[in-house]
Amino acid sequence: MTTIYDNDLRSLSDNELIYNISNKQVENEQTSFDEFINSLAPSKKKFAMNVIELFRRNVERKSESATITCSDSIYQLMKPNLYGLTHEEFWVIFLNQGGKPIKVQRFSKGGLTSTVVDVRLILKEAFLCNATCAAICHNHPSGNTRPSMEDDKMTNKLKEAFKTCDIRLLDHVIVSDESFYSYADEGRL
Repeated sequence: MTTIYDNDLRSLSDNELIYNISNKQVENEQTSFDEFINSLAPSKKKFAMNVIELFRRNVERKSESATITCSDSIYQLMKPNLYGLTHEEFWVIFLNQGGKPIKVQRFSKGGLTSTVVDVRLILKEAFLCNATCAAICHNHPSGNTRPSMEDDKMTNKLKEAFKTCDIRLLDHVIVSDESFYSYADEGRL
């Protein structure tokens, strides 16, 4: 299966991405996005703006249609972010009462078999975006979606933290390239 998004690009710095697009070294580390776009030659600027607009429309369509109703909808939403990774990442989908995603955010990037998550940072973001529900998701690069003891501990820790704050934890989905495991589906939430 091919994906249009190159996951290796996520590891590049802003300056490396700018260089890949413009073949120009950036002298100022704090170059704003607008400054970068305005520095492009007219034809590259027009091309970049068209790609940005297409991307914006695509994201808008997906977010409008992406109501989280079950574990499969979490898997479908998160698979593009986690497909093909050789390391673990931990993500949270913050939702409104109607199951619409407010924000989807990565909270940690780990190694081959684990990643560390700070519950306080997740709760802070939940409050900032006024989430009433959340779903957590991480990947297992090995392809084995069975949860580890550490996965169980993190799920329970987040479940209790969310419960204390009146935020409903809908699910914890463990993703591989070809399948997923759902704590909710298994009756473990």
